[in-house]
Amino acid sequence: MFQVDFQALILDGQSGAYQRLLALIEPAFLQCLLEFTQANKAKAARIAGMNTSTLERKLKRYSMVIHKQISHDPITQEKGE
Repeated sequence: MFQVDFQALILDGQSGAYQRLLALIEPAFLQCLLEFTQANKAKAARIAGMNTSTLERKLKRYSMVIHKQISHDPITQEKGE
């Protein structure tokens, strides 16, 4: 986990504090969500309460690339699948 200095975001006097806050926390949330769902975007979007297209737009905004993990299931490999 990480900590956000909310007061620093507010007290620096610049506008757009909320957008800057989202830029700090949203990528970490999306990364955690994708790890939890094993990069299943439809499931991740459902859990987050957003459309898949919204999730994809956010991933693009933060230049996030999804890498699906390949299962190394010895039973599947033995069957030649």
